[in-house]
Amino acid sequence: MKNKIILTSILIFFTVIFSACSSGNNTENEITTQPTQPQTQNNSQEVSPENVHSQPDNIAKGEVVVTFNYEKQSGWASNQFAVWIEDINGNYIKTLYVTDWTANGGYNTRPDSIPVWVEKSAVSSAQNSDIDAVSGATPRASGTHSYTWDLTDVNGDFVKPGEYKFFVEGTLRWKNQVMHSGVIDISGDSVVVEADAVFTFEASDGQAALTENSPETDMIAFVKAEFIPADESNSQQEISMQPEYRRITADTAYNMIQADENCIILDVRTIEEHLELRIPKSILLPYDEIESRAESELPHKDALILVYCRSGRRSEIAARELVEMNYTNVYDFGGIEDWGYATESP
Repeated sequence: MKNKIILTSILIFFTVIFSACSSGNNTENEITTQPTQPQTQNNSQEVSPENVHSQPDNIAKGEVVVTFNYEKQSGWASNQFAVWIEDINGNYIKTLYVTDWTANGGYNTRPDSIPVWVEKSAVSSAQNSDIDAVSGATPRASGTHSYTWDLTDVNGDFVKPGEYKFFVEGTLRWKNQVMHSGVIDISGDSVVVEADAVFTFEASDGQAALTENSPETDMIAFVKAEFIPADESNSQQEISMQPEYRRITADTAYNMIQADENCIILDVRTIEEHLELRIPKSILLPYDEIESRAESELPHKDALILVYCRSGRRSEIAARELVEMNYTNVYDFGGIEDWGYATESP
């Protein structure tokens, strides 16, 4: 009888211990498994529009290079210009370049200085750092200028493929303006687009309005944009436009000479013609000796070179050959017989 009581007590003891352990294990399991629900909710978040925008398949890839010829003007209220991009609906995307006089408050002094850019860019409310990033000194010399769009907007985000507008606005003289613009598609193959020009002529500050024949209209010319897809170049930073043959008038050449004392005036006639009559400060390099002598006598291939002969035939041949030799800043202004300015002879 005593043995049965002892055995019963032992069974009751182990039953209580086992129940306590089971209860503890269930509590521990509940504590460790509760956080799994929030983790499942976090993984099911929807992708935001910003995340979609940054996906590689939804952005344009490559660059756009805007190139034009700039001829520095003398006198006041001129030589201001801006280059910028808009989307096809006219929304401002980004400024590629603007002359810093206007960008840093000159628009307050002269409201007629590149007014369309001033309005589109909202420069009056822009941060100084944003202005400094795209502005530069007014070019001191004439020549070809190129500005590259990396296909990002003003916030640094890549834009989507499609059509975009490019603009080059210039203040020619006071209220006389020019606007070059075009539409370029950045969604496909490489393409080059030549801009259309619209001039605005208006008398101001006691001066008559300019005309289409005024030398100032050559301040910005031959504007074009080229889209270069990313897969067509190993390095977008190394892409540049090929030099081109350009013909200008004697009046334009004269203005360029006055604006740049370091320009090269190249006479490509014979030595006899040169000695008989020539334009002051011109140097002689006969057109049929360009290939053999140019690189030694004209070592700087980015120098401004103005080419002339007697009537314009040889100057064109020489200018085209210099361009083929990768001289980037060559202008043919024809013959000395059309030169209406000073000449010299022995």
